[in-house]
Amino acid sequence: LAAAAGLSCTGREVCLQLEDTPGYVLQCMTEPAAGWYPMEKSEKASTGAKKQVNDERGRWWATENAGAWLTVPTRRMQNAPLKPGVTYVVAELPPFEGGSSSSRNGELPDVLCFRLCVASREDSHPGRWVGSASKPITTCIAPIVGPPLCRRVFTDDDWRVSVSFFVHADSRPQAPISVSEAQGSLPMEALADLSDPSSSPGPADEDAETHGGDIPVGFGHRGVQQAQARIRIIDDSSSGEPAISAWQELPEELLALSRKSARKFGGAVAKLGDLCALTISSEQTDDVGSTSGRLQVQVRLGDGWRWSSWSSSSSLFDCCVPAPRPPPGERLKIDKLTATTARLHWKAFEIAPGLSWVTYRLIADPVQQATGGQGTHPVVATYVLPAQPPEDMLEADISNLL
Repeated sequence: LAAAAGLSCTGREVCLQLEDTPGYVLQCMTEPAAGWYPMEKSEKASTGAKKQVNDERGRWWATENAGAWLTVPTRRMQNAPLKPGVTYVVAELPPFEGGSSSSRNGELPDVLCFRLCVASREDSHPGRWVGSASKPITTCIAPIVGPPLCRRVFTDDDWRVSVSFFVHADSRPQAPISVSEAQGSLPMEALADLSDPSSSPGPADEDAETHGGDIPVGFGHRGVQQAQARIRIIDDSSSGEPAISAWQELPEELLALSRKSARKFGGAVAKLGDLCALTISSEQTDDVGSTSGRLQVQVRLGDGWRWSSWSSSSSLFDCCVPAPRPPPGERLKIDKLTATTARLHWKAFEIAPGLSWVTYRLIADPVQQATGGQGTHPVVATYVLPAQPPEDMLEADISNLL
C-alpha cells in the first residue's frame, strides 16, 4: 500500500485503512510513552506515564481546543484496493525541515494514535462523536547513523560477516540532532575493532541525498523490531571501471535477537545507542555472483509496518578467507639429513583470528631438469599443523629428493 500511495521512507506520512463514513475527519494525538519525540514530552512520559492517562486532554471527549487531539489533513490513495465500506487515505503530517530549520524536527512526534471524529458535534449523538483510537503508529523511522561496521569472522568450518550498527531501541537519544549532524561526530577510532582489517573506502553512494539526513537521530527507533541488510560486490581487479553488481536484499532479522551491549567501548560509543549486529553467511555472499571482488553492505530498520531508508554504504572488504602470510623478511632454513631428505625450519605463518589449523605445502624444485624419464623432478610435501604464534619455529621433512 505504501508503494501504491507513493510514500517515501524519509517523510512523515502514514497510510491508513478507515471506515468510509461521511461527516467524519481524521484526528491524531501524540503518544510519548511509545516514542522518543518530541524530546521534552518523552522525558515527562518516562517519569510519569500514569499522569498522561489521567490528563483531561487525552480523554475521548476532548476537542482540539484541549490541545491533545488534532485534525489531520488526508488525501485518498490512488489505485487502492476496492472494499465495500472501506477507504484508504494518507495522513499528511508536518514534514521534516532541512537546513537551519532542522532543529525544529525534534519537536515533531515520532509515534501517534489516530481516530475518526465527527466534523460537527452539534448534529450528532454523543455516542457517535468519535471512533476508537488506533494503536500507537510510528510516523517515520530514522536510518542508522553512519555506515554499518563490517568484520569477517572465521572458523575452521566456515566464515561469516558480522555487521554492527547502533539503534536507539532502548536508550533515549541525548539530543534532537539530525542524522547528518551525528555522522560527523562518530568516534571511528573507538569502533576500529568492529571493522575488518581489509576495509577500504568504497565508491560514493548514488542516492546519498535519500538517506534521511534531516531526520532526528533515533526517530521512531523505540518501536523498531527488525533489521535487514543488502549486499553488493565491487570487482576492481580488471582495468577500467570497476564491475558493480546489483544490490541483493537478505532476509530480515529480529533485532531483539542480535542486540549487544555497547558499554565495553566506553562512554563516547555508548551515547550512540544500542549496539546491534546482523550476520551474513558465506553462502549469502556467494549468491551475489562473485568471489573475486570486495563486499559492501547497507542496513535498514523496520517495525513490521514500515522501513527506514537504507543506510550509507559500508567500507569495502574482501569476501574470502585471507591466505596465511609468512612473517616479513622470513626465509627457510634447511638442514640436510640424508642424500634424499632435508629438514626445513620456518616461523609460523600469520593467519586470521578464529582459525586453528594451517596447511603448509613444501615444494622442492630441481635446479637442473632431467633429460629423460629418469632423474630429478619436483617434490611436494603437505603438512596440516595447529596454529602457532608467529614467533614460534616449525619444522618438517621433505623426502625423495634426487
